[in-house]
Amino acid sequence: METYITTSITIQKVGTLMAGAVDMHGQICLADGADFLNSLNDGKAKAILYDSCEKKGAYDILKSRVNMECSNKQDNIKVLGVTRESIYSNDRPLGWLGGYPSITFAVGCTRVIIDASVPRSENYARFYWDGIQRKKCTVADTVNLLFYGLIEETSGNLQRERRLLKSVGVGSGSINKCILQAIGTVSESVVTVYASTEAAVMATCRLTSPNEEFDGFVCGWPTPGSQIKVVDNLMHKLPVGHIEEILVKSSLLCSGYINNTKANADTFLSDGSVRLGDRGFFNSKSQISVVGRDKNVIIRDAFVVYPEQLEFRIERCPGVAATAITGVPYAKRYEEICALLV
Repeated sequence: METYITTSITIQKVGTLMAGAVDMHGQICLADGADFLNSLNDGKAKAILYDSCEKKGAYDILKSRVNMECSNKQDNIKVLGVTRESIYSNDRPLGWLGGYPSITFAVGCTRVIIDASVPRSENYARFYWDGIQRKKCTVADTVNLLFYGLIEETSGNLQRERRLLKSVGVGSGSINKCILQAIGTVSESVVTVYASTEAAVMATCRLTSPNEEFDGFVCGWPTPGSQIKVVDNLMHKLPVGHIEEILVKSSLLCSGYINNTKANADTFLSDGSVRLGDRGFFNSKSQISVVGRDKNVIIRDAFVVYPEQLEFRIERCPGVAATAITGVPYAKRYEEICALLV
């Protein structure tokens, strides 16, 4: 029998929940690819609750200079639509949501946790929606395509159900008009998010109508405490409409990766900016759009897949001499994984 875990949590002294840090050969790395492959070390991503007031101990996995000003925290909470009265559903509570968990814990709302990593025989989208209904959730965060798949699976029958949710937060992947309209059948609003474990929530916007003007890949306006710019190869700031590398400054930015000098030098710049490997542009409304990655990765829905890790695993299979993994365009998932084998 499936169990939905409901918790009501209030934490007075809040640090930051660092998502998915794993130890690989003595190095600390973020578990975007590791979560997807589920194969590094013991195969379990570690969720780290780091108290910003405690500088030593086993939880000091990512060195942090977290500065959660009360005003910034409250503004972010307001944008995300989470209040103390919310019944908040999250199907990846210790996964890739970066800054979300700390914000939610700070509010002290009721959380309904559904673990998407547990294999199930039934349709997951239907299972997730049934859990939302049973627990009368009002706010949910999940991957972009879940509600789109749910609409397809039910042949549009959800459109006749009342809008149970006040808000659905989506991030870590592209959102287009079709997905927006699908979510709009079950929620009063959609919150798009640009976030990372290193810098928490960097940009967001709230959409209140499935039919309102919306450009695909838009993540929203910079959040309080965040500064975003698009730069060329010489680090010159570019005007509206130019697609190049995104640089971010954030009051919630971590100070680096432990035991990884090269990654620190490549990622954290002397002016306080962080290079996350994302490419994008600002539109005429001053909203940031993320359209791709500079790094050798494949973006499949909400997951960042590292080709080298997949190639290493596949080449260990009998009869495979060599392999190359690449991403191919796919409308619903942004990219799909394609393996070329010899």
